[in-house]
Amino acid sequence: KPFARWDYAIVLFLGAGAVPLVTCLITGGHWWSMMGALAFLAALPAIRSVFTTPDPNELTAMLARTGGLLMLFTLLFALGWQL
Repeated sequence: KPFARWDYAIVLFLGAGAVPLVTCLITGGHWWSMMGALAFLAALPAIRSVFTTPDPNELTAMLARTGGLLMLFTLLFALGWQL
């Protein structure tokens, strides 16, 4: 259980932070796409819930929240890419 909880937090952190950063470094531009990293701030309540929820059945709700976070990241990243 602790591995899965840390895995969830680390994957969200790397996905929201490292992916935009590496993309900007490789392309040498599109720095506004780093706005996608702001999605990690919105992920903090979900991460907290994953670490504090004792009942594994309640974690199913995190799947919906994670999907919403993915949509938020995508919108912020794409908007930043266009700026």
